[in-house]
Amino acid sequence: MKQINFFLSFILFGLISEAQITLNYGDLVSAGDTVINFTVDDLSAISPGGTGEQTWNFAGLTPGGTDTLCFVAPDETLAYDVFPDTDLGLKILTTDDDGNPDTIWIYLDQSTDFLHIIGISASLFGNAKPVPYQNLMPYPVTYGDVFYSDYTSVVKTYIDSDSIMFKSDVHDTVYVNAFGELTTPAGTFNTLRFFHDKYEIDSTFVKIGDTWIFADRNINDDNYYEWWTNDPEAKMKILEITVSQSGEVTDGNYTGEAKIHSSEIPALTNKTNIIFENTGDFLIIKNIPEGFKNIIVYDISGKEILSAPVNRAEERIFTGGQSAGLYLVSLVSPYMSISKKIIMAGH
Repeated sequence: MKQINFFLSFILFGLISEAQITLNYGDLVSAGDTVINFTVDDLSAISPGGTGEQTWNFAGLTPGGTDTLCFVAPDETLAYDVFPDTDLGLKILTTDDDGNPDTIWIYLDQSTDFLHIIGISASLFGNAKPVPYQNLMPYPVTYGDVFYSDYTSVVKTYIDSDSIMFKSDVHDTVYVNAFGELTTPAGTFNTLRFFHDKYEIDSTFVKIGDTWIFADRNINDDNYYEWWTNDPEAKMKILEITVSQSGEVTDGNYTGEAKIHSSEIPALTNKTNIIFENTGDFLIIKNIPEGFKNIIVYDISGKEILSAPVNRAEERIFTGGQSAGLYLVSLVSPYMSISKKIIMAGH
């Protein structure tokens, strides 16, 4: 299963250095923003460096795979009814391990005091809830601070007709231990670096009859670093790398482009004029703004079941033969998506 480490963080700094930024509630991305992430192919070009004030130059990074991160309003998420405390939804358009299109949803709860992940949805396992929550950070956060995230998550799925349960127990100690200018192919940003000293126990269980039987256990103690900015052109995590206990960089991704309430996205001003009509055999979408490329229909588990290109302002997609139930329809552009829940009667 493809793992995506996605942690949103906000930071408060003093005026010790021009490179030392202040981040607080409301400084980063919000509904309507879109971020394009690239995986890093040349991991040897990255080194986390030391602590304190630093300068990092990774301008020569070469991009690999791409993920599109669309931030949406709570009622546009797949499982808002399951996670009603959601304040901001994140829809990640990605690919699975076989290269097939996939969508992952992350549900965020935030206030002036904290930012938490309270749920995840994916086609492989449906909905999962970290208990009590995954603490992305308290507000505010200052250089030199240390905070913690302790949570347990359980997902159940089917592999070759077997019922499998994965349980993760996580203890994450986060040190806000460096700041300074970071340069990537996207530009130069004043950033704050988080160091995650993470200890995770992953257990696997197989269901036999009505009983879950322990099958395997692994310990993951790889650490990772994140660089965050409040730059108005990005307002997001700029770089993330995973580092083994031996110090080897084993994985990485960086922000290649950010659309922060961009005027290039006409749907931000006229999305309420879009009409979704379900006739039984067809889903008809009217008043589609320019720039949208695809219509995608997901079932309640998040699995993509139908798709069609957008070539005009009114499109239709055949839905006959689908089972009765709740579905999510998404209009997708390179920089954002608009979603609507529909109920199909089935035939």
